[in-house]
Amino acid sequence: MFHTWSPLWPDGRSVATSLAKQGDPQLLRDFIARAHPDDACERAGLNYWAYWVGEISHRQRDDFFMTDPNLAWRGGKLLRHLADRLHCGHPFVDLNIHSLWALLAARKGLAYDDLGTGRDLLVRGEQILDQGGISAQSRQELAAVLYGLRIGGLTTKG
Repeated sequence: MFHTWSPLWPDGRSVATSLAKQGDPQLLRDFIARAHPDDACERAGLNYWAYWVGEISHRQRDDFFMTDPNLAWRGGKLLRHLADRLHCGHPFVDLNIHSLWALLAARKGLAYDDLGTGRDLLVRGEQILDQGGISAQSRQELAAVLYGLRIGGLTTKG
């Protein structure tokens, strides 16, 4: 699929998410598994999300901003956005889980900036793991996220 980011990467992502929204998650699952082979692709996914939710406020002329390692954004809005969409019925649940996994790996301590969001992640993540309906990769990444939050001292209690 992709060996690194290219101008075709956003198109592949769009096609995969469109099909997932129509009820076919397999291409999106394949995209997640095969189109994130390096840091440039992971960064592209996160920068895209950050732009989409308003963490990157200035207008971008083209998709090349997606691989810019110098964009300044923290991730609080993105974390909340992904946490709110962390449920099995969401058509992009696998992408949301992968993006959470990548975001928390890239932004150390982010889940502790807003403990309410961190607690929501724990509760919703545990529910998804109990319910199933996600890919094996998503199950592994979500379990890693929840484990990291717990060993960092986060609990579901206020």
